[in-house]
Amino acid sequence: MLAFGGLFVPAAFAHLPTQLAASLLADGFSALDRGGVLLGATCVALGFADLRRRGRPTNAERLRALLPLAGVFAHVTNAIAITPQIHALRVAAGGAIGQLAAGDPELAQFASLHSASRALFALATASALLAGAWDVFTLRAHAEARASRDTESSEF
Repeated sequence: MLAFGGLFVPAAFAHLPTQLAASLLADGFSALDRGGVLLGATCVALGFADLRRRGRPTNAERLRALLPLAGVFAHVTNAIAITPQIHALRVAAGGAIGQLAAGDPELAQFASLHSASRALFALATASALLAGAWDVFTLRAHAEARASRDTESSEF
């Protein structure tokens, strides 16, 4: 999502007509929503399977397993509530929001929906980054806890 939003989006608007870039990016964001729901749900399922395998999870471990649900929520909300409204506004504007006159209420509605969509993608990205960082630090702590005292001092 970071690469798409940080690299592809600016490049699309820099090299393509605005209407074509917006149409192309809408398809890309829809694909990100579908993939985000699938990956997030898979991560939650795998997280709980791992907790069940290890037994007696802590509240923190349950929270970590549930963390990808924030991304799932963001992607589902964007796909069901935001994207269809943005599409309807584009169709009503003749295919391009840029054709609307300044001060048009539909332009303000588009700006609001676009901001909401950006916030939802930020939430999904943040939940993925947080889960990844959590895992890195947790793995390090588990590795240190499993190190035996015999390996810490290797005096013969």
